[in-house]
Amino acid sequence: MKHAWIENDIVRDVAPGDPFKFYHPDIAAYYNTLIPDDIQMGAAWDGEKWVNRIILPTTTLLKENVLLPRRVGQAELREAMSLAERVKWDNDTSPTIKTGCGKNDFSSIRTGYIFGRAI
Repeated sequence: MKHAWIENDIVRDVAPGDPFKFYHPDIAAYYNTLIPDDIQMGAAWDGEKWVNRIILPTTTLLKENVLLPRRVGQAELREAMSLAERVKWDNDTSPTIKTGCGKNDFSSIRTGYIFGRAI
């Protein structure tokens, strides 16, 4: 049997041994439940027994949701700006934008997709 930190009937964490030997006493107090050795972190209590969750390989989950960096040129950046932003950009006399990226230096700006969302 091993000590586990249970939160909302789910195993939040499993101690690598006696929690009072590894953690501060305030933290070790959360490891107050004994669970069988075959139960893993993330397992849920179904009312009668602990059920380990099924973990899919990450290659299956992330196969189509990968970050694809691409460079953005000045023309493409200007196309994405509103009219007010373009006017401010054109009339700005400072050598750099407040983010630290120079007006003509777009090498540090990257875009792509993570988990199906544009970034």
